[in-house]
Amino acid sequence: MARETKEDRFVRKIFEQTIEFMVELKQLEAMENAKESHVERWCQGFIRSCLGFTSSLGYQVRAQEGSGKLRPDLLIYKNEEQIPLIIVEVKRLSANLDKSEFRSGKTQLTAYLEGLGNVRWGILTNGYEWRLYDFHNNAIQIATLDLRGDNNQIDADKKGAEEAAWNLLDFSVMYFESEDWDKMSQEALAFSPDSLAKASLSFEVLKKVAQVIKGEHDFKAPIEVIADNMKRLVVNGLNDCIPGWNDTLENELDHYIRSQKRKSRQTRRTSKKQSTEVNSNEALRVENDANTSETSTVQPDDMVPNNVKKIA
Repeated sequence: MARETKEDRFVRKIFEQTIEFMVELKQLEAMENAKESHVERWCQGFIRSCLGFTSSLGYQVRAQEGSGKLRPDLLIYKNEEQIPLIIVEVKRLSANLDKSEFRSGKTQLTAYLEGLGNVRWGILTNGYEWRLYDFHNNAIQIATLDLRGDNNQIDADKKGAEEAAWNLLDFSVMYFESEDWDKMSQEALAFSPDSLAKASLSFEVLKKVAQVIKGEHDFKAPIEVIADNMKRLVVNGLNDCIPGWNDTLENELDHYIRSQKRKSRQTRRTSKKQSTEVNSNEALRVENDANTSETSTVQPDDMVPNNVKKIA
């Protein structure tokens, strides 16, 4: 029998609670007037029971502290520390985290994290979806999960709950207390918006985009034109994806774009030069062949047979 891992033990420990909370989430889903406050209370219990931030481990999950606009939904503390370790922003059930609510929620998280002592970790959720951010690394999203199954519905049966429990590991206290969140953050940085932007605007990708466009529209667009249009598209997204996007960062991206354009022009020049050399070599070969042919046809007098000379 295979040895039980710490992940196995954690999943086994939270399995029953995961089923209970998924059933409760379905009940919230069925409520006609489910409010954000209902989701918040559900999340508070979920964080304790299913993510493992329990009082027995020294954690406290507090709700709605502060006054005025700076009022985070949920705060996670450890022991008697004054600054929270994690801030959780809760949106209404099934709020679209990819649209305006997402930007608003992330903006709120940023303000809370900075205002409460430069807190590193933030979570954004609508009950179904959970997203974990590292605000010490450009607010990079390092983990995400959806409690709904492939059918976009809550599956509170044994199979659905077991799958959900395994997915909860990324958000669990076990991973938080180990180095896993740090490792996940480092991995996420490799796929950060700025890294993806530069990858998508590299000469290799632009060349492939040009090929795709030609295949779809039968139009050969210059790579320089594609680069400018894709850069404009990417920058419009970077304004939302990267906190503090400014002229300096855009200038850096412009510098990168120029280097890729330069690479394109150099490649084109090299290709043209090679083509010219091939044509020159071919012309020289033809000329040499012609000279060889002429030489073999016109023979010197001393090579003409004697009988031919006599006739001449």
